[in-house]
Amino acid sequence: SLFLSFSTFFFQCMVISGESGSGKTETTRHIIHWLTTTQNKRSSVLAQSILGALELLEAFGNAQTSRNKNSSRFGRFIQLEYCQDGSVHGAVIEKYLLEKSRITNISPKERSYHVFYYLLAGCPNPLYNDICLQPVTYFNYLNQSV
Repeated sequence: SLFLSFSTFFFQCMVISGESGSGKTETTRHIIHWLTTTQNKRSSVLAQSILGALELLEAFGNAQTSRNKNSSRFGRFIQLEYCQDGSVHGAVIEKYLLEKSRITNISPKERSYHVFYYLLAGCPNPLYNDICLQPVTYFNYLNQSV
């Protein structure tokens, strides 16, 4: 059992890998949710914080590809930190950008990172004008795939 090791302090590691669209991100979410709520029901707020951080990272590191509308363009190292009672009390998330070229070169039927489109689509009109934003079609980095 995973939690038996807390009394002996063994380090454990889980590698989640697979092809594009195979469910790695969803699997990670389920595992983090399970690990943070199984031992201690108080951890549900913490679980939501960790999962929320993953959502934010996805906006900056996911893009639409020809195979997947929400394809991760980065790798993650997630370290969960535990108390002696086995409950999670924190996490460290490190990201590794895998495809810097996607920012400037976009293949047909693909899009750049989601965050650029979110900014333009979700910005309120007064702020949109104040910071001189333009439609997606105006930006060379974004209009190649619109």
